[in-house]
Amino acid sequence: MIKQTNLWINAERDLTRAAHAAALACRRTLERYGNRHPEFLESLEPVAAGSDAPPLVRTMIDAAAAAGVGPMPAVAEAVGRVILEDSAQVIVENG
Repeated sequence: MIKQTNLWINAERDLTRAAHAAALACRRTLERYGNRHPEFLESLEPVAAGSDAPPLVRTMIDAAAAAGVGPMPAVAEAVGRVILEDSAQVIVENG
């Protein structure tokens, strides 16, 4: 658990270190963007991406728009995409 980030991860092999590093990197990116765009962190509805949105944020905003929700439920998917580089199969749940 990192601050409010609580992920359950199941993969073909132990990805504890990779997952921890991915969660930290994603969290830093989200916090930096969220400091400039608080609606990204707080909205329960889709939001538009700012011109300064990094790829991670754009991915989350696109997923949120498709589901009709705010961006934060897409955190697990974002971390999962990062750690997929270390394993062919990954399940990530944002508890």
